[in-house]
Amino acid sequence: AYYKDFLTKFAFSEGLADFLPSPRLVKRIVDAIKDNGDVSWSTAYNTILAYIDRHVYVEGRDRLISALYAIAQVFYDLVPVYPILRIIGEWGSGKKLLANAIASASPLYIEVVDPSEPSLYRLVDAFHPTVIIDETMINEAKALLMNAGYERSKRVPRARQVKDGRFTIDSFSFYGPKIIVSRPGKLDL
Repeated sequence: AYYKDFLTKFAFSEGLADFLPSPRLVKRIVDAIKDNGDVSWSTAYNTILAYIDRHVYVEGRDRLISALYAIAQVFYDLVPVYPILRIIGEWGSGKKLLANAIASASPLYIEVVDPSEPSLYRLVDAFHPTVIIDETMINEAKALLMNAGYERSKRVPRARQVKDGRFTIDSFSFYGPKIIVSRPGKLDL
């Protein structure tokens, strides 16, 4: 149901190019499916590793975690809890490049710059993207959203007044993959 809803909403979105995954990665996966008929986990893993290696330098355990997160984010809606990935590095270390390389394997991703809390939870509820956010933009209210966003059962309730003067409650989902790009130090989440 999520994919049908996503395609319906996506078809009417004006900013399509901003939401599309990397065409080269999608083409490579489509070509692999055409060539082999099926794509095994090892093929997907090796394709993602090659893509990450081509765009950013990362090694060891971080390389493994990056590739696994890239693959798993496609299936986040199958599990009740999905971890938030925090990429830590000094200024100029390539952490945003790594975040973009990981997120490019998702059906949809967006990097947000100073979003308001309502725009952030409405965006996630409507499109279910992988969200890349810089830790410097996480205030206390956004930290609460992030804490709620790794569990499918948590919702963001908001009241609004309808035409007859009564109020109704809207419930928004903030569940989905999130990548926080940050510098070393404590991030209170």
